[in-house]
Amino acid sequence: MFTPGPTAAADATVENVWRALREAPWGATFEEWTRRGAAASCERFRSNGGSSTADEEWAYRCRGDDADVVREWFFYIFPGAPPAPRFEQLRARIPTPVSAPPDGPEALLASRHRALAERISALYGSGEHPEPVTVREFGSASWRDIVRWRANALEIVLYMDAPPSGPSYLGLLARHIALLTAITEEWRELETSRMPPSAEWVATQLAVLLGKELHTAFPDYRALLARAVENPTDSAVQAKVYALVLELLKAAKAHNAQRPALLLAADHLASHLGSQDERSPEWDARRRALRIDGLTWHWSQLGASWFYAHDLLWRIWKEYPASPWGERAFVRLLDLGWDTSVGCRKGSDQFREVIRQGEAFLARRPMSPARAEVKFLVAQSYETWWSLSQASREDQYADPARYQDGATTARQKAIAVYKDVLGLVPTGPPSTYARRVLPRLGLGFPTNQRRFFCVYD
Repeated sequence: MFTPGPTAAADATVENVWRALREAPWGATFEEWTRRGAAASCERFRSNGGSSTADEEWAYRCRGDDADVVREWFFYIFPGAPPAPRFEQLRARIPTPVSAPPDGPEALLASRHRALAERISALYGSGEHPEPVTVREFGSASWRDIVRWRANALEIVLYMDAPPSGPSYLGLLARHIALLTAITEEWRELETSRMPPSAEWVATQLAVLLGKELHTAFPDYRALLARAVENPTDSAVQAKVYALVLELLKAAKAHNAQRPALLLAADHLASHLGSQDERSPEWDARRRALRIDGLTWHWSQLGASWFYAHDLLWRIWKEYPASPWGERAFVRLLDLGWDTSVGCRKGSDQFREVIRQGEAFLARRPMSPARAEVKFLVAQSYETWWSLSQASREDQYADPARYQDGATTARQKAIAVYKDVLGLVPTGPPSTYARRVLPRLGLGFPTNQRRFFCVYD
């Protein structure tokens, strides 16, 4: 671990990084920053389709390369008045010197680490020495000699890294309050869920509604559903899920009034029933028993598991389209991209069918209790379209040329429908998500939204 030592002699490399940090115009707009005449090349964000964290979805990234240091300035769009790409992150990297001094390259990096730490401490006070796992930065597991400062709406991290591939280097990472807040909120959300809450909102809402509807007859439904989500491969949980699905199907045959709700509850629970063994005799027996009631599973070679085809959802929507539970089945089908097959059999562009089905539903039933969910899914579909039209050249799945026609209108419609969602659901996962992306969409920047773009590879 780093410990303060004698003041390191200043060198041009250290001063280069220190000046970039000391003179960083935190919160400045990209336009203001470029007017300063910074010597850097800048690129505008292009959607790459990967799952991205708050710090990865920048608007502009600027880079300045010298012989012995790389500096990067990142600009982000967060809710604010007025929205604009603002400077929120600085990264600098000092690589191992090509011509090593007499006492070796590592000694020079350590000396520069000490010199920078002393300069930062003189301005911001003593730093702390966190464990790598608490830094919450991709690749930080291999960091060492970490020093972190938190002051004046900033977080500054200085570290040494010896990555598995490539030479060692000295790194500096500095972030401003708006980006730090976004990262903190994101981590808080992911600590309680496998996926962003907005992606699970429809399924979560459905579980709550079904739990209330069936509480008297099936009081353990919601608890078992939660266990199935948390422990999907637990054999004891799978046995209980199978048994309860059979009970729900049996009850649906006897109760005409509650049949749609019972079938929907069986479908929702059955989606957590499966096997990672393609030829399991026990699972084969269960599948045969459930096939009698029209439930089918298909093997996914890529996922190495059996996946439920949601046959009951299609049945409920066909047989009970005017009922509240028929509407909920419709919403769940939209949530699944209107495609419950394995391997994107209906094609990659699920967003087109979600838009078509969703807008037709809203035109026929403008006051439906499910309209907020439908609007949110339609908005995400339009956002997906816009995102695909702005895909980067490195995106191996999306060809932006295919999505140019109608892309600008898709962005405008995404904005309009997200604003409708905010009016219908002012709090909760959909509104939180809408507030995050609206400023970005309003300024014409893409996101990495691929919610309704199916890839099986």
